[in-house]
Amino acid sequence: MTALSSLLVPCSFDPTLWTDAELGRLVHRAAQHLYQREDQEAAADLAEIPEDLPSDLAMARLICELWLLNQNGENDSAVELFERKRDIIDPSAPLGAYAQYYSAHALARVGRNEEALDLLAVAEYTLRDFDEHIALGIVYAVVGGVLSNLGDLRASVKYFAAAYDELSAHGTARQIVRAAISLVFAYAVIGRHEDALRIAESVYGQFTDETEGSERSVLYGHLEHCCELLGRYEEALKWNAIHRELARQHQQHELLVCLEVGHAFFLLRLKRFDEAQQILASIPDAATIAIPHYKVRWAWACGLLAHEHGNTEKALEAFTEAIEHCKLNGANDELRLRVSDEIIQLSQTEDGLPRADFAASYLDFLKQRVRHVDQVSSNVLDAHARYAARLAQYRLERDEQLHTTILESGEQSRREIAIAIHDGAGQELAVTGMQLDAALRELPADHPAREYVEQARHRVTDTARELRTLSHALGTRNLERDGLPTAIYNLASDVRSNSRIGVTCFTDESLEHIQIDLAQSIYRTVQTLVSNTLRHAYATNLDISITLEGQLVRVGITDDGVGADAARVEEGMGWRSIRARVELRGGTFTVDTKPGAGTSAVATFAYSGNA
Repeated sequence: MTALSSLLVPCSFDPTLWTDAELGRLVHRAAQHLYQREDQEAAADLAEIPEDLPSDLAMARLICELWLLNQNGENDSAVELFERKRDIIDPSAPLGAYAQYYSAHALARVGRNEEALDLLAVAEYTLRDFDEHIALGIVYAVVGGVLSNLGDLRASVKYFAAAYDELSAHGTARQIVRAAISLVFAYAVIGRHEDALRIAESVYGQFTDETEGSERSVLYGHLEHCCELLGRYEEALKWNAIHRELARQHQQHELLVCLEVGHAFFLLRLKRFDEAQQILASIPDAATIAIPHYKVRWAWACGLLAHEHGNTEKALEAFTEAIEHCKLNGANDELRLRVSDEIIQLSQTEDGLPRADFAASYLDFLKQRVRHVDQVSSNVLDAHARYAARLAQYRLERDEQLHTTILESGEQSRREIAIAIHDGAGQELAVTGMQLDAALRELPADHPAREYVEQARHRVTDTARELRTLSHALGTRNLERDGLPTAIYNLASDVRSNSRIGVTCFTDESLEHIQIDLAQSIYRTVQTLVSNTLRHAYATNLDISITLEGQLVRVGITDDGVGADAARVEEGMGWRSIRARVELRGGTFTVDTKPGAGTSAVATFAYSGNA
């Protein structure tokens, strides 16, 4: 379990997850109250927590504060809190990523969808990287919602499905139900009613005593809707009856009236006209109906009943009212199209054509819809591309950060080893050498031990020289003191002195004051390439060239050795480390080699001027 997991699900408090166990207990308790929708208790817990907190507790409290504001619909306050506390959020850590999730949730609710997607892309990457499955599933659900807001329904379905998969495998029963409801709705919107019905029936079988009435109600509504669109009216009636019973239990009188309208509508579809008429007679007009969608359905049902009784004028009057309710209350396009299509069918004149006023209204709606689709399509392309690009950009930023950390850690380790060699073994060898010198002065020229002491003195001298060379190679003190050109020339001089290879070297003197981190990368690259030549090439000549070409530093190392198979060269650890180092600096690395023809390696580094 992680600190984030302890906030996401109702679980036992673990003091080892928090820097301060007592404060951690308060934050954990607040989160559990929020999970149970006990907002007043959560607010009381948060009020006991001081302002000055360690980073993990500060982030956890911010999550709870954002959670509470979102849960109460105070979206503007949540956005304001996020913008005020943005500097303390570390999005590369799970708690920080989850704080961004809640902030994105609020931003989406106030219509700032693009900003929400930026935050969600970062949160998705971090939570995926840390295997925080529950939080990742919740983030996927919000991404799906934002993409749906922007009109990209098919992309949103992919994210709702991903949320459902993650939470089905790792989440609580309530989290699974919520994810399923979102996925069912998304499937229904794009016309995948069989899939929507399959998921909805599966989740219905997972309801427990803890499942909230509101969640049951939403799912029952989806089940009714899907069965209706699939023409399975008997099943729709069954779910409607269960839904009505739930509304009675919770004394939701306004909802109950709406569900009675749905009941009548399904009875009409099954041609049970008398039963439907009885129900509609108890609902005199649309004013008694609270939900706009059911106002449309009531007028539609009245029209169908009047048409069945042969009262064409009354039927058309009811259908006209249904269309007006669609316009006034912003009914979804699917419902409006279905109403309009049925009106067109039922209002045909003797010549088989629809009534002109209904046809004109239908065409006007279609024109509006086409304009809306054109506008939304543009938004969809921008939003989806933006989300994918932000995700890729953050992945690159994190990879670069990781590589930088590895390289800096490597440099620090080399520096420490170089100092340890110089100040430790190097000094010990120096003292040993002086003691051996003293022994030689005391020993007579013909003493039998003198030869062994002289041999030991030579070995100490040779070992000290090798350690000094190794210390210089590991450290970058000379590079930092003398600059890149001098360090490269010294490296070339060491190669000449310690091998039989002829070395030519050129380094652009204008690079003397180059930034030290870039100088280190270039120096280490040259070191690795030269080392490869000495160990594997069996070369007689080596050329080192470092030149400045516009906004690039070009490093070229060429030898006349035995060459190698290019495919095998690419697999070597040394070459891969060079490539990673170079790409981190915005450059490229290429190797031209083949057996018997020597090797030429070229590395480039992005350069923006001297320090």
